[in-house]
Amino acid sequence: MVAGLIFVGIQLRIANRESRAAANQAFADSFASMAQIVIDNAEFADILSRGLLGLDNLESDERIRFVSYFSTIMLRTYENTYSQYRRGRLEEHIWHGAVLPLTGISATKGFQEMWAMRSSWFEPEFRRLIGELISKAMDKENNLTKAY
Repeated sequence: MVAGLIFVGIQLRIANRESRAAANQAFADSFASMAQIVIDNAEFADILSRGLLGLDNLESDERIRFVSYFSTIMLRTYENTYSQYRRGRLEEHIWHGAVLPLTGISATKGFQEMWAMRSSWFEPEFRRLIGELISKAMDKENNLTKAY
């Protein structure tokens, strides 16, 4: 009986490790896909660059693309990743490395304008996280657009 319990315990640890590895890989794949959208499309990269400066810098069709990218692709990926991190399925150092670019982006006028329109689409815990990131970014004046 004791041997059986030890075996089950070892199997659970292995399953947990494999689950975390799968979550880490899914995270990497999702973020690579997000980046690839921008890398492969110079026009869209330009829309993002101008949109981060403020939504007034975009035509109406560009504004839709900007807001859609952030609210349905980028932030949904971050929300899912944050949920996995909170459940212990994503390693802490991976989450903290991933959230750094979002901190810079969240300092931009365009991101904040988009967030004001779409924040209600997200879970309360994720909304709190983004609010904290915006405050942190504004305090440090860590504005991504200054780097480019």
